[in-house]
Amino acid sequence: MVAHHLAGCAPTTGAGRSNGEGKLGENECRYMRSYVRLRITVGVIGISLPVMLIFFEATLLDAPIHARDSISSHYHSPARDWFVASLAVIGILLITYMLGTWKSTEFAASTIAGFALLGVAFFPTNRPGLPPGAPLCQATPKPPDCTDLELRLGENLWAGDIHLTCAGIGLASLGVIAFLWAGRRVGAEE
Repeated sequence: MVAHHLAGCAPTTGAGRSNGEGKLGENECRYMRSYVRLRITVGVIGISLPVMLIFFEATLLDAPIHARDSISSHYHSPARDWFVASLAVIGILLITYMLGTWKSTEFAASTIAGFALLGVAFFPTNRPGLPPGAPLCQATPKPPDCTDLELRLGENLWAGDIHLTCAGIGLASLGVIAFLWAGRRVGAEE
């Protein structure tokens, strides 16, 4: 759908308006290109995030490379800041990029996914690899790898559960967006 509109971009005959031949005006083309670039940015950050986290740990942070149980395990790694920042950026972009179509199902799914990713970013997952009987974050003295949020909310009872719930909602919402996008693509080709 977007590519179809971009194909209609042409110089305008007036102040950013359509030239009457079905072509988009200059301003409309700028907005459409911006929209497409925003979607590409979200996709590039999301797809490259696992590789970026491993790269940053190994090169910039001089941390050992090892396989993690999940991407969320990076919350408890030296790459935590990169993980949280990337998810926060994707979350904000998902919330804002569909604002022009706020009555659509895709807007609702995108907004839900964005807020869910913010939840994933700001509520840590349970610490990976804890042996049975290891002290939880509420213990005194505080274990060294616990965050203040885990201390306040509890490691297993709230923070980890909120993280997992937000991750599930976010993935489901992204699935809805993909389904809607695929449906539009199939309809446009017919």
